[in-house]
Amino acid sequence: MNWNSFSLLLSLLVLPSVAVLGESPGSTGPTPAEIFLAHSHGRGAQAAEAGQMAYVGENGFLFLGAELRHIGKAKFWGSEAVRASETSLADAADPFPVLVDFHQKLEAEGVRLIFVPVPPKAVIYPDALVPDSPYDERFDLFHQMFYRDLRAAGVEVLDLTDAFLAARQEEGEPLYCRQDTHWSGRGLRIATAAIAEAIGDADWRNSENFESSEMTVELSGDLWASLQDDAIEKEQVTLRGVNAVVDPESPVLLLGDSHTLVFHSGGDMHARDAGLPGNLAMALGRNVDLIGVRGSGSTSARLTLYRRAARDAEFWDRKQVVVYCMTARDFTESIDGWRELPIKP
Repeated sequence: MNWNSFSLLLSLLVLPSVAVLGESPGSTGPTPAEIFLAHSHGRGAQAAEAGQMAYVGENGFLFLGAELRHIGKAKFWGSEAVRASETSLADAADPFPVLVDFHQKLEAEGVRLIFVPVPPKAVIYPDALVPDSPYDERFDLFHQMFYRDLRAAGVEVLDLTDAFLAARQEEGEPLYCRQDTHWSGRGLRIATAAIAEAIGDADWRNSENFESSEMTVELSGDLWASLQDDAIEKEQVTLRGVNAVVDPESPVLLLGDSHTLVFHSGGDMHARDAGLPGNLAMALGRNVDLIGVRGSGSTSARLTLYRRAARDAEFWDRKQVVVYCMTARDFTESIDGWRELPIKP
C-alpha cells in the first residue's frame, strides 16, 4: 500500500466526524481537511519509521515529523488526551484543565493571561506537504475546537492562524523558516503585531523609545542539520533587530518555549536581539520581561516561572499581562506533559 492510499485509509478509519464544525451533513467521503490530517499523520509516521527528525516537503520546506504526527492525532484533550499524548504520565496528558487552572490562578492575582499557540507550519503551508492543497482555508479542525473550548472556559486565546493564512496570500518571504522549526522574521513580525493589538491600550505603553535595524542571517536550521546533507544550501532570513532589553520590572511577562528565544538569544537561536522580546517591546513602547525555555513550554516554562516568583514576594505585584507563547504541537508531543503547578508559594 502506498502512502497516499494509507493516508486515505487513515482518514476513513481513524479520524472522527468533524460535522460539529459545520461540514455538509450530506457529503460522502473524507473532506479535504480530513485528508490533510491523515496525510500529516502518514508523513509523520514515515519520518519516524525512517529514523528522521525531518520530513522533506515541497519547495524546499522541511517539516518536523513530531509536528506532523501531532496534527494527525485528531482530538487531543478530554477523554482522548491519554491516547494522543506522548507523555508517559497519564495524569499529565491533558492540556485543557492545566491551561484553565493557569488562567484562574493568574486572574486571582489580577494578572491577565493571553495564550498564544504558534500554528504548525503545515497548517499554513499545506501545499508544501500535500501538493495542490488549497491554502485559503483552515485544516486544523481540532485546534479550532480546542481553542473554542478554552475560550468558553474563560481563557483568552490569541489564535494566529487566520492572520498567518491571510499573510500567506500576499507576496513576501515565507512565514516560517523552510529549514527550521520556528517562524521566520516575517512570521515573527506578524505575531508581534497581533500580540500588541491584543494587549491593547495601557498607561504604561509608549513610555520608552527604541531603534531598529534590518539584518540578513544565514541559518543552520535544526531540520536542515538533521538531514546531514551539506549539498542542501542554507536559507537566509531577514530580521529586525531592536535595541531593547529584558526588564524584570516590566508589567508584561513573555513566557514560553523557544519561540520566545529564537533570533533573540544567539547561539543555536540563530541571532541576537532580533526576536519576539525586542520586537514586542518596540510594538508596545515598553521593554518586556522574559521567561523562555529551549525545551517544551508546556510544564518547564511554568515551573521556571514558579521558581522565579517564589524568590520574589512582589513578583506578581509588578505584572499585569502574561503572554504565554509556545508551539501548538506540544499539546501532544511534550514528554513532560501538562502538570498543574502553583504560581507562587
